[in-house]
Amino acid sequence: MPDKSLKWIIFLIPLLLVLIFTKKDVGSPNDAARMATIQAMVEQHTMALDHAILKSDVDIMMRNGHRYSDKPPLLQGMGALVYWPFYQVGIDISNHYGFIYYLLTFLLSGIPFVFLCGLSYAILDKVTHNKVIAWAGWGIMLTGTIILPYAMTFNNHLMAALMILVAVGMYLFLDKQILKKSLWVAGIGTFASLGMYLELPTGGLTFLGLGFLIGKKEPKYLLSYLGGAILPSVAHFSLNYWQTGDLVPAYLHKEFYQFNGSYWGGALGKKRLFGNSVAGQFFHMTLGYRGIFLFSPILLGGLWEMIQRSVKKEDIWRKPAVLGFILLFGTMASYAVQISDLGGGSYGLRWVIPALPLLILFTALWIGRVFTPKKGVAGVGLLMVPSIIIAWIGVYNPWPQNAVTPIPFLENLSYMTFQGNNLSNPLAEFIAEKTSLDKGLAYYEMGREAWKQGNLNTAIAYMQKSLSRNPGHTLTYYQLGLLYDITGNPEKAFPVYEKLISLEPDNPGTYHNYAVALVHAKQYKRAEEMYKKALQLEPNRITSIIGLAGVLFLQERYPEAMAQIQIVLKTYPNSQSAQILYNQINLFLNP
Repeated sequence: MPDKSLKWIIFLIPLLLVLIFTKKDVGSPNDAARMATIQAMVEQHTMALDHAILKSDVDIMMRNGHRYSDKPPLLQGMGALVYWPFYQVGIDISNHYGFIYYLLTFLLSGIPFVFLCGLSYAILDKVTHNKVIAWAGWGIMLTGTIILPYAMTFNNHLMAALMILVAVGMYLFLDKQILKKSLWVAGIGTFASLGMYLELPTGGLTFLGLGFLIGKKEPKYLLSYLGGAILPSVAHFSLNYWQTGDLVPAYLHKEFYQFNGSYWGGALGKKRLFGNSVAGQFFHMTLGYRGIFLFSPILLGGLWEMIQRSVKKEDIWRKPAVLGFILLFGTMASYAVQISDLGGGSYGLRWVIPALPLLILFTALWIGRVFTPKKGVAGVGLLMVPSIIIAWIGVYNPWPQNAVTPIPFLENLSYMTFQGNNLSNPLAEFIAEKTSLDKGLAYYEMGREAWKQGNLNTAIAYMQKSLSRNPGHTLTYYQLGLLYDITGNPEKAFPVYEKLISLEPDNPGTYHNYAVALVHAKQYKRAEEMYKKALQLEPNRITSIIGLAGVLFLQERYPEAMAQIQIVLKTYPNSQSAQILYNQINLFLNP
């Protein structure tokens, strides 16, 4: 069959994959914080998350008494542009969360994946004129690395990877461009800078590396390159100023993490489980429990090819090989010296995803060199088959919490067999007992999974099992109190919250949830005290202000309730819950 008749599948197959497997809900604190920011930007014209749906408060900072995402803001800006027209016609996040999440993920992660597949084929085809190499690059991009799992969830890595590959591809064809060279170079600068602002370590190295190569080859076009970065720079720094109040990235504002209830400012966020040295970090990033070559062993061939090409002076791939090596290990180095948790819950080392497309190109070149009908088949197969299996299991959940086990591959296997309606889940429990570094946390996560599947009794049983293994595990007390309350047993939640207060006396969320349970038990005066304690710790906690107004209303203290609800409406006049309560109070004040 002629090759031209096959080209339609280059885009169609990855498109079908992302249409089918794109997630319909957040899977981690990372995408939860991004979704809340998009909602706040469009609906409240702010980046503060006080009145947005925040499904996890881990990746959060506090500035001027308001919660903000600590994620780089450019992707959220893109998401806001996508969400805005839907919000204008009444399709909002509050009532259509799953649809909006799917849409944003499909357009900002899935479609970049489709173009990454097509672009890998196009670059290899145009440079090598070898269809075997071109199809090999396409196949590896499609099914053989951790790029595949992250195409199905909302994240910045895929968009950054696409921007970087476009910039590098344009550089490869710098002498064969169809546009005026100054415009072509400006385009390289635009895409490279977009990659930088989406993923600073890899993108920043790309921007500097391509700028150096262009400046060395044709210095007169360096200004064009820098000029192409102007608009992305304006967009990024404008959003960053809106987020942090200055031009410094959120991560460098350590003071923003020092607040009551902060995950990253507390002991849990600072806990070091792996990589206590730079050497240990590199091991886990390459061949250890997050190792990119452990998750995608086929890339070992690309690394070898990259090394070989980098020393061949006349090779057209020499400069891209050196750049790819710098991107891969420079990114690892930037994290190895500053972070010990290797990215929280994630399937493989997601930080290096933007560097992987370039490595995939060299993997395809390696396959083209060693693979013939008579040789190389076994070697390529031994590397490719496990790469595909591991990547596809990653699609099940790209954001494993690594609580049942520190090994993401095993965590996905445990959850694939987990049934929330069973009090015993043998495989998950076996993996937890044999590999978990914190068995209390492992059983807590099983409880969360049972809760997600809708079986609250199983969830309660696992939370109790978690506390039997780790009586001081505050997360478990927090969730167990909620579970008792929502199953109609608020009185059982009281001692749980009292214990949690003794362990974390400065957590406003505990007092708030305690107050909610007290309201359900019709203990309004005690609930009022708990809401006030929550607000002493976090005065701008909107949900607690609304809760306080509600409990004052239930005590028929209407003027006091109205004063509280007006505080909310002054800042958030479009708050539906506040507006409903305001109308109820007003009926009694003005019958």
